[in-house]
Amino acid sequence: MEPATEETRIVIVAIGRTYSVKDELRSLGFKWNQQNKVWYHAGGLPPEHYEFLTGLRNAHPRLDISFRHFEVTGNNWNEIRQ
Repeated sequence: MEPATEETRIVIVAIGRTYSVKDELRSLGFKWNQQNKVWYHAGGLPPEHYEFLTGLRNAHPRLDISFRHFEVTGNNWNEIRQ
C-alpha cells in the first residue's frame, strides 16, 4: 500500500474587525473559527466574489479588513503574496 499524499488546498482568511460584515462573509461561504477568531473560506472563489470582497474592504476602511491567501498542506500554511 502506498502512503497517502497530503492534499494542498487554498484557504482565504478575513482578518480585522469583521463583525459588522459577518453576514456578507457568511453569504460567500466563509465560516467562523472561534478558536482563532477569524473568518475563513476553504477553496477558491469565483472572480465576482473577489470583486465583492474588494468592494467590501473599500467600503469599510475603518474596519481594517484584509484578506490573506494560504496554501495549506497538512499542518503547513504558506501565505500566498498577491
